[in-house]
Amino acid sequence: MLQEPWFGRIGLDKADSTPEGCPINGLPASPAWESFAPFSPERPKVATYVRRNVPGLTATPRPDIAKHPNILPVEFTYGDFSFLTVNVYNEGNGAKAEAITMLSLLPLNPLVPTVVAGDFNLHHNMWSLSPAPNQLSAEDLLEWATDNLFMLANPRGVRTRVGTSGQRDSIIDLTFFNRSAIDAAAFTPPIVDEDLSFGSDHNALVYAANLPVLEDEGTSDNLGKRLDPGKREEWEAEFSTRYRAVADTFNDPASAQELDLVVQRLTDCFTQATNACMPDRKPNSPKSARWWNDECQNAVEEMRRASREDKPKLLHCMHRITKKAKQGWANSVLESATPDNVWRIADWSAGKPELGEALKTAFFPSAPPQVAIQQPNDPPPRHTQMFVPITVDELSGDSGPPS
Repeated sequence: MLQEPWFGRIGLDKADSTPEGCPINGLPASPAWESFAPFSPERPKVATYVRRNVPGLTATPRPDIAKHPNILPVEFTYGDFSFLTVNVYNEGNGAKAEAITMLSLLPLNPLVPTVVAGDFNLHHNMWSLSPAPNQLSAEDLLEWATDNLFMLANPRGVRTRVGTSGQRDSIIDLTFFNRSAIDAAAFTPPIVDEDLSFGSDHNALVYAANLPVLEDEGTSDNLGKRLDPGKREEWEAEFSTRYRAVADTFNDPASAQELDLVVQRLTDCFTQATNACMPDRKPNSPKSARWWNDECQNAVEEMRRASREDKPKLLHCMHRITKKAKQGWANSVLESATPDNVWRIADWSAGKPELGEALKTAFFPSAPPQVAIQQPNDPPPRHTQMFVPITVDELSGDSGPPS
């Protein structure tokens, strides 16, 4: 759930009125995530992204609850379990608190587990880091929460926004759970994670839905483990513990059978340490990015582990690595093109004038090279056909005076 997301031109639509096409505006897209924005003609101030291809999980926007650029309700269903998330961006206090007014008018079902979260830009002693005058719109927010049986779930005293340019740290990003969610233990308590800020001055509030176990869950194929470089030290410690136990038991193998047993035990140490420390490998989605490689994955994991100060530099590095991966994948596809798929490659230029111009320059140069009319490998000329002479009268059809 994002507040103040980027929203701009993501492509071009074909138009008869202009050769340049009409711009298409939207949110950043990813083949692994489905994006939702408010049903409103105005620029959206909130966006919710949902992971694709999660078995059993469906997400449905609820414009019947709210049609406002600052509020986005999305209903989730997993088996027989349903819950609602309401993404909110409030611009401030007083006249800027339009989202707080709209929030008080939402027809929320008190029997459905619901979480209301977002950037509220309000200060109150109920959640502020230091004593400050309670803002009037913050009082209205608390009154709405009390009337609708919502409780503030933020960890107390943990900043959600890092002060910049002389500003103080503050808590303006809030998460509320309703009574149904609390009674059903539908969500884990939120935690503030600065590592997920990715260069923003706002920290991430992270919580999870306690989903039920579906009957057919766990039937997927075991694809093994994915080697995570960030877990190297943990893996080495786990392996060392298991290795010492084997070394103490078989200090000096006395026979070939004991040596084979030692080798088997050492192999088991590798396997058991990997199973204990490394994450499961997930199947590739048919809609996943085909250009993604291990170098891209390592760049993302390195950025996630970096401090806030180092993230902007690593983010630039990640963009460079992903651009290189995309170019390498595209070049390999072009080099292996066949008559059966070459026209599908031409579809890449749809809505991308710069790519279309590149293909035009490569295959249809403005100044093509001069080619001689006769070539050494031309076939021999055909024999000249001799025709019977034809008179002018025969061509005009005039065979004599009319009868």
